[in-house]
Amino acid sequence: MDEIREFTKEMSTMDAAQLQEALPAILEKVREVGFTVLVKDPEAKKLIPNIREKIKTMESSDLEALMPIVLPVLLDGMTELISASENAKDELEDMDNLTINLVVPEFMTIAITVQDGAFKAETASEGSEPDLKIEMDKEVWFKLVKGEMDPVSGYMSGDLHMIGEITKAMQLRGLFELLSDEYDFDIGGFAGM
Repeated sequence: MDEIREFTKEMSTMDAAQLQEALPAILEKVREVGFTVLVKDPEAKKLIPNIREKIKTMESSDLEALMPIVLPVLLDGMTELISASENAKDELEDMDNLTINLVVPEFMTIAITVQDGAFKAETASEGSEPDLKIEMDKEVWFKLVKGEMDPVSGYMSGDLHMIGEITKAMQLRGLFELLSDEYDFDIGGFAGM
């Protein structure tokens, strides 16, 4: 945990190349200790907000290289936090089964699934037809990641396309808010929907 705490402090002075080089090792440490342990440590849990702040200052080309490093760990972390929360389990039991794919063509797909009370978020190849497909180009994705655009305004402006049952995305909002409150930790993502 000490390595994560130290990295969290030092990363403010790192440029994009240094961050790309150092992140895989530190994210492996996060996987080893687990997100449920990370979010209970006042110093270490600053890692994710600090990464978000760093991302806001990066160019799209740097973000394109960084996303495959960061995103799988964050999605695994979100899945872990939800699995560890009794409140989240109760919320999931009340939810319908759903599959949402966030698709950035020729770049990445994130599959979010709620199936029989279990949550899973992962990078995936675009597979079966989801209940809701949210599609955008890379530049829109990077604006969302950097906080320059929120999903609702992206949808209203036509930069973000939703195909399928839009209400499915709304079901996740309560789940993400519950986690933010329980862990005092902003999980970010599409929680604003």
